[in-house]
Amino acid sequence: MFRKPRFDPAHATVIATQADLLAMRPGIARPLSARFDAPELADRICPVLLSDDTVAILATPDDVGGDHAGELAWRIALSGGRDPSQIVRYVLSASLLLEVTRGGLSARISFAADSARAALSPSLKHTL
Repeated sequence: MFRKPRFDPAHATVIATQADLLAMRPGIARPLSARFDAPELADRICPVLLSDDTVAILATPDDVGGDHAGELAWRIALSGGRDPSQIVRYVLSASLLLEVTRGGLSARISFAADSARAALSPSLKHTL
């Protein structure tokens, strides 16, 4: 019988504040709970598309290393032909995670991404 390796929660990056979340690079483009059939877990675990077109997992401290997050990492990996151990995981408080899953930070995240693009020199803007 094949066993999926457990994720060590100590390897997850901690996002403690909204400012930390907005400063993430690559940043969050949008939540993907519906795509990965995980909307019922959105208050604890949420897959997100990052601005570099990779997918990461946001989760509460109690869930980042749990079975649901592990299963989600496998589904993400299978959809993109990646190794599940390469799926980056971030730890957030439940309230901050809910802001992401409900779209409360979407406008600010988009604004931050637009501001970062605007700060680039004109010769680099065409690559975005």
